[in-house]
Amino acid sequence: MGLQEILSRFNRLQELIEQESTGSPEDLAETLGVSKRQLLNYIIALKNESDQSIIYDRSIQSYKFMNGNATEMD
Repeated sequence: MGLQEILSRFNRLQELIEQESTGSPEDLAETLGVSKRQLLNYIIALKNESDQSIIYDRSIQSYKFMNGNATEMD
């Protein structure tokens, strides 16, 4: 997996979280083409990079940023 593919996945993950339309963790992992464990690693990395809290909201079945939107990763 190349750096461009990883950045693309991070940007797609960020976009889906901002839209609050990730679906379940299993669905999101499938959408991104990664394992559930790898997805959790991506979420932790995105959380650390963006200094945003990311939670899973069961009522809307989506991950979301607690403090608004993150900034795009280059």
